[in-house]
Amino acid sequence: MSDACGFKDGEIMFSSNETPAQDYQLARKLNATINLDDITHIAFLEKVASIPETISCRFNPGGEFAIANNIMDNPGDAKYGMTKQQLIEAFKILKAKGG
Repeated sequence: MSDACGFKDGEIMFSSNETPAQDYQLARKLNATINLDDITHIAFLEKVASIPETISCRFNPGGEFAIANNIMDNPGDAKYGMTKQQLIEAFKILKAKGG
């Protein structure tokens, strides 16, 4: 949809919880900034589309919101996102791969 709307390169942020290879490949073709929701996605992305120079990782702080609402669940209940320790490890892995 971003491509169809005329967005290019750094204007596109690609984020997906469960991503098939062809979606990562298209995101790389469009030079989108890819947001990884899980540390295990690093190896899959590298295998199917290569690691881009610029990448984003989703942080999940855990816990509960101070102000509850019916729109979003508490971070601690979320299935996706990386803990602080996973984020540190993910960045070490990505840096070692040249990212």
